[in-house]
Amino acid sequence: MKEKIDEYIRYLKLEKSASKETIRNYKSDLNQFYSHLKATKKEDNIKIDKIDHSDIFSFLGRLHFTHKKSSIGRKLSALRSF
Repeated sequence: MKEKIDEYIRYLKLEKSASKETIRNYKSDLNQFYSHLKATKKEDNIKIDKIDHSDIFSFLGRLHFTHKKSSIGRKLSALRSF
């Protein structure tokens, strides 16, 4: 999955001409989700097609206690676009 995140970040830079801040934020958000998956699934090589809604809900649920709604919304936007 890490390689797919890197590919997506390159796509944002080259194809979408996303701002530096958007790229930085999305990269951080996606890497944070990846870290969450590694911790909850107890594996490093996570396949994108093995991610389901419960993985996303558990990630967002954990964020609910530590982040503002606007930050959670941006993270969700990053996941949707990915």
